[in-house]
Amino acid sequence: MFSSRLRVHVELALAALATVAALAVTVATAEAKPDATQAKVNVYVDILNNWSSYVYKSRGLYLEAVDPQAGPTCKERNLRGPSSIGDTAKKTFADYKKALAKKPKLPVDAQALEMVTVLMELWEPTNEASEYFYKRKFKDDECKRGQELHPRLMALWERYAVADRDLRAFVEKHNDDRQLAEIAKTKKKYGSKFRYHYEQLLIDGKALVRTYDHALASETPDVEAIKGALATFVATLEATDALVAKDRDNKKVYNDLYQGGYTQFVKHGAWFREAIERSIKTLEERPDPAKFKKDADRERAEKQRVEKIVKERTQTIDAYNRYIDAANKVRLSKAIK
Repeated sequence: MFSSRLRVHVELALAALATVAALAVTVATAEAKPDATQAKVNVYVDILNNWSSYVYKSRGLYLEAVDPQAGPTCKERNLRGPSSIGDTAKKTFADYKKALAKKPKLPVDAQALEMVTVLMELWEPTNEASEYFYKRKFKDDECKRGQELHPRLMALWERYAVADRDLRAFVEKHNDDRQLAEIAKTKKKYGSKFRYHYEQLLIDGKALVRTYDHALASETPDVEAIKGALATFVATLEATDALVAKDRDNKKVYNDLYQGGYTQFVKHGAWFREAIERSIKTLEERPDPAKFKKDADRERAEKQRVEKIVKERTQTIDAYNRYIDAANKVRLSKAIK
C-alpha cells in the first residue's frame, strides 16, 4: 500500500506516536476483590497505563525534531524537550517497588521493577532536559548540554521499552486467559445479560484494537481483517445497547446501570467504533495516479494521506483508552445480572 520511500515516513511516524493501548484492570463488580496474583497484575497494569503512555509521549515529542542518532544540533525547528516528571512521582515509584516485592513471585517481576527503576533514573535527566529546552538554554551553549543528555535519555527510554514489551505481553496473556475463564463463569451464573455483555465487549474491543494496530504495522494493511474484527465488536455493542434500552423504563435497573457507569461505558464503545470507521475510510482512500502529472505531486498527496492515517491512529487509540478507562470505572450492583 505504501511506497518504500513513504514506508520509512510511516514507520518513523508510528514509532514516535505517544499512544499505547490501555489495559483493563479487572472485571469491575461491587463485590469483586482480586486475589494476590491479580493484585500484583493490577500493579503491572497501573504502571503500563499511567507511565508507558507518558514515556512514549515524552520520547515522541522530543524525537519529532531531534534525530535519534545525532542528537540535538540547535538547527532543528520546533526543538523541545521531554515532559518533566513531578516530585510526587517519587512516592509513586517507591510504592510500586513495595507492591512488586510482595508475593507471589511472577515471571515478569524483574521487568516491572526495571521499568520502575528506569522511571526513577529518568527523573533527573528528564527534568533537566525539560527546563533546558523550555527555557531555551541551548542557545547559550550551542546544544552542548543537550548533546550530553541525549544518549542518557535514549538509553533509558530503550531500557524501558524492552521491559515494557515483556511485561505487556505477560499481562495481555494473563488477562486473555482470565477473561475467557471469567466470561464462561458469568454466562453460567447470570446468562447472556448485562455482566456477560460487559465482559464480551471488553474481549471484542481488545481483539479489534489489536487487529487494527497489527494492520497499521504492516507494509500492506489488511483492511478486511479490521472490518471483520469491527463487525464482531459492533454486533456485541448493538446487542448491549439493545439490552440497556429494554430496561430503560425499569428505574431500579437503569439507575444502577447509569450510576454504576455501565451506560457511559457503552457510549465510549460507540465512540471507539466511530474512530475505527473513520480510520478504515482513510485507509481505503488511495490517490489516483492518473490525477497527477508529476511524481512529486503524487508523492505529496500520498504523504498527506499517510499523515492523516497516523493522526487517526492516535485518535483511535485515544478513543480505545477512554473506552477502557470507562470500563474500569464500571461498578455493577447486585441488582444487575
